[in-house]
Amino acid sequence: MPQQNSELEKLSNPDAATKAKMVVFAQCMRDEGQDFADTGTDAAAAPTGPPATAPIERRTLTETEAVSGALASTLVIGALAGLYPALRAARLAPTEAASSP
Repeated sequence: MPQQNSELEKLSNPDAATKAKMVVFAQCMRDEGQDFADTGTDAAAAPTGPPATAPIERRTLTETEAVSGALASTLVIGALAGLYPALRAARLAPTEAASSP
């Protein structure tokens, strides 16, 4: 039971670092639309401004974008895969190319 009392005492008398964390947490929750009771600090100490990270906007590809992207990547990969052996063969003499297995 003494441990439970010490936990309650820590929450009722927080140190400066814990109090600052509580203020930041409450501000984040207010930004999300949830409000909490007063944390016991003055309003001037509470951080203001936008959250540290902006929300990521995601969008779904349309069918046309997906098909055109797949077609473009297929063409690029195919061109590169065909170009390398063609360049190697172009450097060989015809007799050497014909004699190799």
